[in-house]
Amino acid sequence: MTDKISDELLQLWPYASDQFVQIMSVLNRLTTWKAVTNTLLNYFGTLQDTERQLGKEHEKLHKSLEKLEHSLGGESGAVLRPWRNYAQFFECEYLSTENLVATSALRHLKALKAEIKRKICQCESDIKSYKNGVVKARNLTLSGISVYERNLSKRSNALKTDSGVSLGTTYTSDPWLSERSLYYQLQMMVKGENDFQKSIQALFENIATFDSYIVATIMQTMNEFSTARISQWESMQKHLTSVQSFSALSEPAAHFEVFSSAHHIHSPEIWQQTRTLQDFPYQVREIQILKHGVLHIPSKFSKNSWLPVVAVITETGFFHCFKISAHKHSRLMEWIAQQQMPKEMADNELNSPAKSFLQSEIESVTSTSTTWPSLSTLRKSQSNSIQPLSPEEVYRGADRPSAAISVGLKQPRITIQLVPEKSNQHIFELIIQRRRPRSGGFFGAWARPSVDAWTRFEFKASNELELIEWLAALQGRIQNFVPQGPPSPLFKSQQSIEKSVEAMIKEHHERALTDIVHTNTLHSQNQQLLSRIRQATLPNPPLSTSQHEAESQSMSLSTLKSDSCVISHDECHSAMPDTLSYKTVSMPESKPSIYTTPRVNKDHILNADEETKLQECTAHSKTIVAA
Repeated sequence: MTDKISDELLQLWPYASDQFVQIMSVLNRLTTWKAVTNTLLNYFGTLQDTERQLGKEHEKLHKSLEKLEHSLGGESGAVLRPWRNYAQFFECEYLSTENLVATSALRHLKALKAEIKRKICQCESDIKSYKNGVVKARNLTLSGISVYERNLSKRSNALKTDSGVSLGTTYTSDPWLSERSLYYQLQMMVKGENDFQKSIQALFENIATFDSYIVATIMQTMNEFSTARISQWESMQKHLTSVQSFSALSEPAAHFEVFSSAHHIHSPEIWQQTRTLQDFPYQVREIQILKHGVLHIPSKFSKNSWLPVVAVITETGFFHCFKISAHKHSRLMEWIAQQQMPKEMADNELNSPAKSFLQSEIESVTSTSTTWPSLSTLRKSQSNSIQPLSPEEVYRGADRPSAAISVGLKQPRITIQLVPEKSNQHIFELIIQRRRPRSGGFFGAWARPSVDAWTRFEFKASNELELIEWLAALQGRIQNFVPQGPPSPLFKSQQSIEKSVEAMIKEHHERALTDIVHTNTLHSQNQQLLSRIRQATLPNPPLSTSQHEAESQSMSLSTLKSDSCVISHDECHSAMPDTLSYKTVSMPESKPSIYTTPRVNKDHILNADEETKLQECTAHSKTIVAA
């Protein structure tokens, strides 16, 4: 069934779409049985072929396994040897039993295939007939509903537009008639739907009976095939026993060991070389550290407590602060205290227990590698003084550090200054000013101006000298990024715009004065030509055969339409203005015989130069008037 039903028809009744889905499922089951029969027929058809063809099938398996056995080689190739012998043996066994088994199976399967094919065609024809009747009834029902709704809408629209309908108003269709017709169609559709359901149920019962027959036939075929195969069991058991004995004696892990030793899989030169960062071909270009040291930042939990951090100023213009772990904090405090201790006191306490403990701690920190080498990792210099590591030694080989504070010194509106009320504590602050819109919803940023947002970071130095060094380093780095001059404006200023407008107005006035002078010159030339034209007499009218034609010609000259562009001269020379006026009249095309070509005296015709000048002056005058 390739015909599809529209969604509108499937949704007309409850479960209508499910009904057609079940019908298609039943037909698909019959089609599947047909495919199963074809598959079995193909298999038993191969068995029914000639002895030579059966021999080729098993010979193909035998030769393929033999090639794969040579490809694996050694002990691994021996795994396929029982299967190769098995294929070789059954190449002869199938040739002896094929005639009996295949002939019996093919007879049942061919008959079953023909019956399934007839059953599928019969079911599709019946279902198509049932479906066409239901679809036709549903289409008529939908058409009746549409006609009924259209008549009701026409009636309601007429009443809405004019509540007082006149007695002479007529309607093409009465909604009541459409209602009667719709009820009749609904009754017919309901009867057809019930008949359709009964027919489909009867069809399902018939298909169920046929389905059981299919299963019984296939089971009978398989039983006959199994009976024929049982006769071969003794010879098959012999080969299967050999396969089992080989599987019991073989060790699965030994096959890959032989293969790996032959191909040098576990070669130490290839897989056991330890890789280091120095062996990697790409070398990272280290960013220089301009200044680094120890600062303190306020604690988040207490106002009066400060936490030590490692502060770094890089050449890329950033200021970073890294936190120090707790076990490194105590060592760092001891080192800071020792650096601030006078030299005489440090020498006197060289042999003290605390001093010896500090030295041992320093040596342990230096000898062991830490995941994050920081300034708390101390070492002894050649002068036997304790110093922090150099920047290259501190940051070489470190993991990805997570900075507690990172500030870009390139950004604008950044300030470094001392805290006035905490100047005696060696505290300075870093201030970042940002512009942000006022709150007030989505449109609040457009209606209200922006306000400043301040971000402040406080830092505490150990002594006054460190405070001065940090302030100088930060302020100097910020000044390196200050622009040398103001940026170029994006838009022109008001003064430059006004100057441009004045220059354009002046140029326009000069051009207009030039046009006026040129127009006056042409006007004086036109006056001379017009004076000569007034002195010339007009051409005589054409000779006519009767007085009636002459009068009609004179009357038509005053009532011409504007189609043929005939120019007539004004007769009143005394009332003429300074410029000669012309009026355009039209010549009707229906009576060309009335207007004949006049006979013009050659003396009254202007020469070619005068006519050319007259045309140029007239065209220029029209251009000026249009402008």
